Amino acid sequence: MKGATLQEIARKCGVSHVTVWRALRNDPKVRPATGALIRACAAEMGYVPKDELRKGLAQKLLGPRDGAGRSVLIPYNEEALISYRSVDSFWEFVAGITEGAMASDTRVILAGYPNDREELSKIQDYLKEGVNGVIDFNLNRQTLALLKELKIPKVAHYDVNYGHQIEGASVGCDEMVGYRLAWEHLLAMGHQRVAFVSDARSPFGKKRSILCRMAGQLVSEQAVFQAVVPLVLESFQTIMEGLKDAFGSKKPARWPTLLFCSNDYVAQRISMAVTRHGMRVPDDISLIACDHSSLAESMIPELTAIVKPRREMGRAMLHLLDQIIDGVPGSDRVQQVLPTSLKIGESVAELSAVRS
Repeated sequence: MKGATLQEIARKCGVSHVTVWRALRNDPKVRPATGALIRACAAEMGYVPKDELRKGLAQKLLGPRDGAGRSVLIPYNEEALISYRSVDSFWEFVAGITEGAMASDTRVILAGYPNDREELSKIQDYLKEGVNGVIDFNLNRQTLALLKELKIPKVAHYDVNYGHQIEGASVGCDEMVGYRLAWEHLLAMGHQRVAFVSDARSPFGKKRSILCRMAGQLVSEQAVFQAVVPLVLESFQTIMEGLKDAFGSKKPARWPTLLFCSNDYVAQRISMAVTRHGMRVPDDISLIACDHSSLAESMIPELTAIVKPRREMGRAMLHLLDQIIDGVPGSDRVQQVLPTSLKIGESVAELSAVRS
C-alpha cells in the first residue's frame, strides 16, 4: 500500500499510533517482539518514514549539479539522533538548509556516521572528496581540530542559553524568549502551582529546568515551581509512581495544576499515563512542552509547546557558511541568535473555566 500512514499501521497491528511512531524509530522502550511486528507490517504496507522521505528529497534536490558550484558537508551522528529522540528535529534543520541551497549554487552532502567512535574516520573520507565548508551539529574535538588544521570554513549550531563556548561562526536560538512566553500564558490562564518534569535519563532536563525557573522569575513573582521532578519513563506505572512520590497520591489537593515538560516526548508519555489513570488533559492537569517536534502534532489535545525555529536556523547556517566561503569580512566570527516562540494548543486549561 503506497503512502500508508501511522494510523493505518496502528489499526492493522492493534496498537496506538504513538507506539508505531516509536517502533519505527527503534525506541528501546517498545518491546522487541512488538517492534519487529510493527516494522514488518510497515514494510508490507509500503510505509516510508518522514526522515527517509526528507533525506531522499534533500539528496535529489541538493545532489551534484554537473560539477558546478560548491560543496557543503553536513555530518550527523545516527546513534545520537536516536538516543536523544532528535531525529525529526534534525530533519527540520535539513529542510531549512535545503531551502537555502535551492536558492544558491550549493551542493549539500549529508554525511551520516553510526556513532562517536567512527565520527572522525567517516568524516575524513568525505573530506578527501573535497568540500568547501562544513555545518557543525555538535562535532567532537578531534574532528573540529582537523577542520581547523585544514582551514575548512565552518558554521556551528549551538545552544545559546547553556553557556557553551563556540569558536567562530554559529547560529543558535534564544530559548528564554519561549520560556517567558510560556510563563505569561500559563499565569494568564490562572496557574500558580507549577512543576517541571523531565526524563531522568536525559542530559537536557536539568538545564531546561534552570532556564525555565529563571524565565519565570523574570516574568512574575507568582511564577514559582512547586517541584522539579525527573521521571522514569519506562512505563505508565513508573510515571504515575514518580508523580505520586513527588506530589502525593491525592489529586488535585496537592498536585500542581500544570506541568512544564522538558520536551514533547515527556509530555506525550505523561498525557497517556494520567489518562489511563482516570485523569484528563487539560481539565485535571495541564501540560506545556519545552521543545516542540512533529510528535506534538499527533497529540490529543493539541500540545502547547515552545518552538525552536529550526527551519529558519538551517537557512541561516547555510547563508552564513556561504558568506564565509565567499570571504565576506567578519562573517567567520558572526554569532547569530534567533528567538523561540510559543505554539498555543489545547493542553493548558483556563482554571476559572474549569472550576466554574
